[in-house]
Amino acid sequence: MFKKCVMIVSVWAIAAGTAVASDCGRAVSPCCPAPCAPVACETPCPPQPACTTVERTVLVPQWSTETRKVKCIEYRQQVCEQKVTVWERVPVKRTVACEYTELVREVRKRTETYTVCEPVWKEVTRTYTEYVPQVVKKKGVRTVWKCVPVKRKRTVCEDQGHWEERVVCTCQCGRCRVSGPCGNCCSSCCQPTQCVQRVWVPKIVQREIEETVMERRCVQEPYTYEVTVCKPVTRKCKVRVCEYRPVTKTREVCYTVCVPKKRTRTYEVTEYKCVPKEKTIKRTVCVPVEVEKEVQVRVCKMVPKKVTVRVPACEPCPRPRCCRRPCCR
Repeated sequence: MFKKCVMIVSVWAIAAGTAVASDCGRAVSPCCPAPCAPVACETPCPPQPACTTVERTVLVPQWSTETRKVKCIEYRQQVCEQKVTVWERVPVKRTVACEYTELVREVRKRTETYTVCEPVWKEVTRTYTEYVPQVVKKKGVRTVWKCVPVKRKRTVCEDQGHWEERVVCTCQCGRCRVSGPCGNCCSSCCQPTQCVQRVWVPKIVQREIEETVMERRCVQEPYTYEVTVCKPVTRKCKVRVCEYRPVTKTREVCYTVCVPKKRTRTYEVTEYKCVPKEKTIKRTVCVPVEVEKEVQVRVCKMVPKKVTVRVPACEPCPRPRCCRRPCCR
């Protein structure tokens, strides 16, 4: 990086000296004339600067691989014995006697009286009303929209103008496209030509006209229409009717009754008792152990290095008026 900076500075110094020597008597900008262009420079611009060789020390990165020892913790499995108390369930059997009540089914008989409805058929004369449809004519009045002619007056505008002939100046220049001082196309190279054009001169006149318009009007008119009406008619008919009469009867019925009876029975019961017992078990545990290991590590070191650089040997000097940049001896 340092070597690149030194080379850039030296190139800039050489370019600056060349530019100063060649800028004498030039214009300040490309659009404006130089104020001292006709007058010669009082003092000529100096030549390009001389360069010297300088030895510099720079730091260069150098990578290397080193072996280093580090301490880390590893977990190792270890089997150990441990005494624990375990509760064991021991079965114990015993005989138990119990008394219970059982329901025994027993069939019994009884006499009961019940009522039955017996059907009895007979003919009956009934009167009913029937609606008979009939068509009846009726008169009514309805509203009808009709178009009636009506005369109206309205004002209209009419153009009663006329044609006039007017003289207009035109240009027949052909390929001549030079415009005159007044903005028209006629100039010294083209002579104007007069022509006659017909122009319409308008004359708006208002007048009243009479017109016939059809208007919609609501009119009431009579009309005849038919309506279907249902009229009631009384008629007679014979119908068979079923009537139910109650009749008392007797019957014998069997029914079941549950009678409770006490009984005794014995059965064997198994009970479990918890008994404490010591037991030795083996289990695996992880034990932390400190271990020293060797690892490969990349290391960057800055190594000093001597380099030779060419730099310009510049000293301040009086600057001429025409030269715009500093010079070096």
